[in-house]
Amino acid sequence: MPIRLFGADKIEYFNSLAEQAQPNAQIIWKRSGLGKMTADITFLRNHTILLSLSDKILCIDEQGIVKWESKNGSQGKVGQLVWPGGTSIFVPGIGTVREIKLNGAAGWNLAVVPAAKGLKNPLLAGDKNLIYLPAAEGLYALYTNGHIAWIMSPWDSADRYTLNSPADRSFLTCTADSNTFYIIMADQKGGYKLKAIDNRGVSLWSFWLGDILEAWLCPDGKGNIYMTATAKPLKQSGGGQKNSKLNIATIYCIERDGKRPLWQTSVKIKDTLSKPVLTTDGMLYCTGGKCLYALNAASGAYAWEDPVLNLVSAPCVDEKKGRIYAGTSDEVLVAISRQGRMLWSRKLEGAIEAKPSIKDGYIYVSTQKGSLYKIKDVYDNSAKGE
Repeated sequence: MPIRLFGADKIEYFNSLAEQAQPNAQIIWKRSGLGKMTADITFLRNHTILLSLSDKILCIDEQGIVKWESKNGSQGKVGQLVWPGGTSIFVPGIGTVREIKLNGAAGWNLAVVPAAKGLKNPLLAGDKNLIYLPAAEGLYALYTNGHIAWIMSPWDSADRYTLNSPADRSFLTCTADSNTFYIIMADQKGGYKLKAIDNRGVSLWSFWLGDILEAWLCPDGKGNIYMTATAKPLKQSGGGQKNSKLNIATIYCIERDGKRPLWQTSVKIKDTLSKPVLTTDGMLYCTGGKCLYALNAASGAYAWEDPVLNLVSAPCVDEKKGRIYAGTSDEVLVAISRQGRMLWSRKLEGAIEAKPSIKDGYIYVSTQKGSLYKIKDVYDNSAKGE
């Protein structure tokens, strides 16, 4: 049985002989009662881990013990944190961004008035020099000390500079590399586009996406941006054919300077494609329609696809071990080889909708029941004759 520590730290350490005898995946500890994660885990260099929860940020160490927490207060739920690698973490809110030091101390706070009405989830992106904040009347680029570098309006409509923003303005997601800020946005119903803006605030190009349900971005740091976008099914005209119940999901690679896709690959699925994951050996992975897809990042050609029952999370890749991890709605963590073969599965408590994370050879998995697991993959390839 695991050792339980009661009180403020709701944590269980699994050091029993039965757990140590597990041949594939061994649970090191489980921290429960956290609530649902609202963004991916952020790993800091001081052996601590940041968890984005509904209304707060929790900092824990590698043993699962809480070091500090920071409430988000009136700024709403916590979105994806930005940590450029310095001494500060940047936290998005709806029309706000605030700084937290690595020890949990509060730093500067910037609130944009009015907040973006079309922004349902807080968005923020950045690198070691600039932090980018989407807002109703424009995009803000901030220096890491909180001072404004520039503001620009990305909107094409005639009322682009009004503070009373139209209801149709909305943002889906954003990301940035050292040269470019990318954002998926719309200023009309069903009219999403990917927009590229350089680090001086100059608009580079727009790529039309249309009426999409969800999209994710992944820059490669070399000038290309990978994107998954899931469009609603097209309605048939004339009434002679039934409307499709499948969404058209497309994976793109777009070059920064060419303003066009280098390639695009589409698939019909019932749900949406996850965020793409790029690896150093030139492979791109994503999930959707209960399948794990592996593509050649240079050409967009499928290497393989692996149907996994009830797969719901985005994938996570451990390049050292050559493993891909993902979660299912029926509470199972799965490990798949880089050739697309199922290696093992481990039952946990709660659906695994959030992307698993890897740090120092350990897998960190959060579940919809509000638990975070630290797991060690002990599967032996050589013992299986591989």
